[in-house]
Amino acid sequence: MISVQEIARIANVSQSTVSKVLNGYSDVSQKTRDKVLAIAQQMGYVPNAAAISLVKNKSNIIGVIYEVASGFSNLFFSSILEAFRMEAEANGYTLILLSQNTTSQKTYWMQCLSHKIESVFIISTRDQSTVESELKNHGISVLTLDPMKESANLIATDNIQAIRLSLETLYNLGHRRIAFIQGSLGTYIGKSRLMGYLDFIKEHQLPSLYIPSISNDSYSVQEGYDTTNALLDQFASVDAIACCSDVLALGAIYALQDRKLRIPEDVSIMGFDDLRLCEIVRPKLSTIHQDYHKLGKMACENLLTRNASTQNQPILVAASVVIRASTRKRL
Repeated sequence: MISVQEIARIANVSQSTVSKVLNGYSDVSQKTRDKVLAIAQQMGYVPNAAAISLVKNKSNIIGVIYEVASGFSNLFFSSILEAFRMEAEANGYTLILLSQNTTSQKTYWMQCLSHKIESVFIISTRDQSTVESELKNHGISVLTLDPMKESANLIATDNIQAIRLSLETLYNLGHRRIAFIQGSLGTYIGKSRLMGYLDFIKEHQLPSLYIPSISNDSYSVQEGYDTTNALLDQFASVDAIACCSDVLALGAIYALQDRKLRIPEDVSIMGFDDLRLCEIVRPKLSTIHQDYHKLGKMACENLLTRNASTQNQPILVAASVVIRASTRKRL
């Protein structure tokens, strides 16, 4: 592997001059800079990341906090993380997962300090406000995907717009008794989607067909199944169901099928996420498409330029509707 010493010898400059050029210092003439960089490129020089970290007191590492019970099997989070990773690598950054190590008792910011991390992407955490404050107070930029409450450091699908789009689709198909399977009411996203449903039915003078006491915290098939049965037991003549996730919608499909109700002839179903299962389940699931690639890419782009000390605004990404076989016009 080519070394700084070799580049200095060929360029006929000192090793310190080569180091300054390669590390971006400005106190080198443009002529010398161009000469050194041209030689480094020709010889295939690859900088040592650890050495650069020591010189600049920073690293090209982005921290990721990923506290999700389902781990990487959560298709929504893992899809966004993959897009985030691709964008980070394209910009010369690598990712490192941060965790609360109960043995060492290292806090998140202490881990950031030891790795010289200046930016953290919080995909999900049980203690959002505390973690955000801790990191920001130590000068670390933060962006969060699934917060417990609204935050200036938020990136998400525009959930109110998205649920309204789901309901508008069902309404335009002639459905007027639209039940709602909510997600977790302890999170910003879950609350936002419920708000979108309540606003829509109020504006269109539709009956409220949801059960306020239910919070589907795991967004699981079983929760979708149980909630659908509870809705059908409590409300008569449901002709459509809008769901807060595709997985919940899958549970709704199973519940309707067990009751010998036809989809979409008797009940239309709309999911939310546009996971791959939408194409596999029968009937194929109409749903709200979240742009995973855009969410991950924008999260990375924003985080790399974000300043912990400035006042930021939430980043909301528009959703779109995908019509498949689980919805039809009400006859």
